[in-house]
Amino acid sequence: MTAVAFALVLPAVPAGAAPVGTAPADDGRTVAKEISDEGIVLLENEAALPLSKGTRLSVFGSTQVAPFLGGGGSGSVIDAGGVGFLDALRQEGFEVNEPLATRYQTWWDEGIDGSLPGKEQDYRPVSDTGGAFDEFGINSVARAEMEVPADVLAAASDFSSTAVVVIGRNGSEVHDPRLGDLELYPAERAMIDAVASSFGEVVVLFNTGVALEMGFLEEHDSIKAAAVIWTPGQAGMLSVADMLSGDVNPSGKLPHTIAHRTEDHPSTVNFGDFVKPGSEAGLDKYYVQYEEGIYVGYRYFETFDVPVQFPFGHGLSYTSFDREVLDVDHGPDGLSVATRVTNTGDVPGKDVVQVYVEAPDGELEKPAKELRAFGKTDVLQPGESQIVTTTVDTYGLSSWSEERGAYLLDAGEYTVHSGASVQDVDVAGSFRLREPVVIEEDPTTGVPLENRFAEVGEGLTVLSQEDPTGTAPTAPATGTRTVPNTSPLGSGFNAQGSGNPPGFLNEPGAMPALVDGNRVAMSPEQGPAPIQLTDVHADPTRMDAFLAQFTDAELVAMQLQGGFKTLGFDRLGIPATDATDGPAQVKAPAGSGRPNGTGFPAASMVAATWNTELAHRYGAAAGAEARALGVDAWYAPGANTHRNPMGGRNFEYYSEDPLLGAGMMANVVVGAGEQGVTTVVKHFVGNEQEQNRQGVETYVSERALREIYLKPFEYGVKAGSLGIMASFNRLGETWVGATPELLQGVVRGEWGFDGFVVSDIWISPYMNAVSASAAGTDLMLSIPGQGYNRQGLADFSRALTKEPQSTRAALEANARHVLQFVVTTPAFSAVLGSTENTTRALDPGALPFDSSTESGSGIVDLAGLRRALAEYRAQGSVSGPVAAQLTAALDAAVRHAERGRPQDVRQVERFIERFIDRLEDPRGKSTVSDEARERLSRGAAAVLQRSAGD
Repeated sequence: MTAVAFALVLPAVPAGAAPVGTAPADDGRTVAKEISDEGIVLLENEAALPLSKGTRLSVFGSTQVAPFLGGGGSGSVIDAGGVGFLDALRQEGFEVNEPLATRYQTWWDEGIDGSLPGKEQDYRPVSDTGGAFDEFGINSVARAEMEVPADVLAAASDFSSTAVVVIGRNGSEVHDPRLGDLELYPAERAMIDAVASSFGEVVVLFNTGVALEMGFLEEHDSIKAAAVIWTPGQAGMLSVADMLSGDVNPSGKLPHTIAHRTEDHPSTVNFGDFVKPGSEAGLDKYYVQYEEGIYVGYRYFETFDVPVQFPFGHGLSYTSFDREVLDVDHGPDGLSVATRVTNTGDVPGKDVVQVYVEAPDGELEKPAKELRAFGKTDVLQPGESQIVTTTVDTYGLSSWSEERGAYLLDAGEYTVHSGASVQDVDVAGSFRLREPVVIEEDPTTGVPLENRFAEVGEGLTVLSQEDPTGTAPTAPATGTRTVPNTSPLGSGFNAQGSGNPPGFLNEPGAMPALVDGNRVAMSPEQGPAPIQLTDVHADPTRMDAFLAQFTDAELVAMQLQGGFKTLGFDRLGIPATDATDGPAQVKAPAGSGRPNGTGFPAASMVAATWNTELAHRYGAAAGAEARALGVDAWYAPGANTHRNPMGGRNFEYYSEDPLLGAGMMANVVVGAGEQGVTTVVKHFVGNEQEQNRQGVETYVSERALREIYLKPFEYGVKAGSLGIMASFNRLGETWVGATPELLQGVVRGEWGFDGFVVSDIWISPYMNAVSASAAGTDLMLSIPGQGYNRQGLADFSRALTKEPQSTRAALEANARHVLQFVVTTPAFSAVLGSTENTTRALDPGALPFDSSTESGSGIVDLAGLRRALAEYRAQGSVSGPVAAQLTAALDAAVRHAERGRPQDVRQVERFIERFIDRLEDPRGKSTVSDEARERLSRGAAAVLQRSAGD
């Protein structure tokens, strides 16, 4: 794909003020393209790909004319100027079957032979689930499929021998796909069967935000290749065309398992509608039980020997790699694995080193293996090598013990596996712990750890290897859970609002008037407060005195008016800040009239790159665009887990694995933070399904909660995020946003979080603002333009009357947390007249694992050494008599190596030693460049070392 074509089809980054941060950011369009380049996952390839440019292609599947570039809801990609699939193929030089393409487009726009236009047909309209926010989600999970008559199929097979089939599925906020949505629909099945029977070579592309069942790939010998192209953002179809031609060598790896059937996931039986008997009509009657415990995704399939179609971490390349583990070292600080990766194929490519640890069963049972570290190489040329060193600390190797209320490494033998997927691994080494290691304090903050969520796991039967049949997850029987009493403050299960009378805060003039919906102007009789926020910034010890200047009504206003902003107060010198949504696209603030930012690939595709450096650049690019749009806080990234393929927002989240998710999360957080923009990681926590998300009770063991679901959030916070969004659901019977054990005990206590917590959008009465304030939710995400919530004012009127001191103390704590964010923003920079406040502590090193790469000589054998010498001679970097001497030494070494006799081994080594001597001879210094001498010397040494090892 030419740079000129790329520049013509993508819109510019929104114009505006220069980013305020500590590091430059790459252009969003460039980063989006690199993510989609590296995130495509090649599932299978029987020498069908890449295709030569100019190849004739017949493209089937209605998604070709209306591809999914993003999901629905907050994770959508809107008006991003994305390139269509067929246009991308044409630009890349493929010859598209135009009559077939025209037929699809006509059917989509107008219909054919009296049929409805394809765009007006729908497999699943949103009206079947109801709800006020239906229009916020997508209007289908798939495109209707055009019937392909026999004569059209025959003409297409006459045009080309190769067919490309595009299958589309999407995910969305508000809606979860059903089991049937993750299978082929009948019309899709008929189309694929017909195409596969008519063409000798079929390539299938999955344009999906969810994990489809793909068993049909095994039913047709003509299906020679398949790839997941995700919902790839505005530049994604350019990457797909580049991948098909070989201009891009795919290096993506699956961030979740592709099972044979969705029902194979143990969570499927506990996903969806489960009602508490006797509950009243309304939102608050649903629950879900995470009976699979820690056995999510590959942890289940590997441990219980359940076959899968494509394992976690799987992904092919157009080249081949050799991985040689050089060192496995375990000590008090953790585990380190050094792996030499060599490109043994014919084209450049990247590879991912995946390190899994098989821990012993002791006090705790363990999954068969768990991802503990990973690292991605740079682009390796044919014959080139790179050493990837991955490390993981002791905390990152541990598991949660509910018995101890601490993290634990059991005594025993730990086996280290390294390879290309969770199944394609070799044993790299092992280490033994003679005694268990107990971690009783958070390693970052030093705060003591303890069990905090026993009630959330109460009554659960959790899957166990000790009795897999007796503990197998089952759909709950009627009457399993009953309805508790309602809390007087409205946080209980059936609360539909507190029912409190309006109270004094609802009286005319009681609350400060809002100007432009985001600030409180200073009235003529007030005058500036004695202590301004600039004074607190200069001397943080003045914060308590500063907070004492707030009236009760001002504190209530700040807490209740937290939707896409924080309130400004002129008399206190507090500027208003702006927030925006859009994990895959920074949305322009409402009413600004400005264009949205770049349409990036969905989070799942970011995770499929397995490239933390690219995740960092994505965060930086999005942060820079947010700053250009005047945004201070970005409601992103999403940190929930791919618990089940039916999760409607899985596209918006990273992975089924907490470590992979954490690695992406932390780097996005740091990248955006370097631009002066804070992330608001969401949806905290246990929001793995959209169905009944408003109030659903989530029951999960403390071990699974800590090991699987909290981990990505933990490392987002520890990397420096100053924002968290509390989810709609409950943990047990209490709304997440009103759970002090979570928000105070874990987040602010164990993790040391010093930013703000904002609710998800405040549309349900059970989200009681007073309970939220007391528990540590600092802002209610109010609906913009609707003024003060009258029920919230009523509840605070009662609380300030009945318990004035504790209510005021909670509100001051909320304001403190919000202001600790405000003073880091560009909005406050305008007050200071300086940008020094936007530089703050950001720590990508907070992750429990790390990886580094060390360039090897790129030479690992005699053939590579010979090839490198020939290249240097052709370039003139090796010349004169020494060139002939070096060539003669290698030729002699090769002759002896080809004989393969034991006595020839020493002769090979002797001639390589002579080669090294000639390189180091001062007389040849002027005819061998420094770069050539260094690389050839290191290469020869590597060949010698390998010979000695063999």
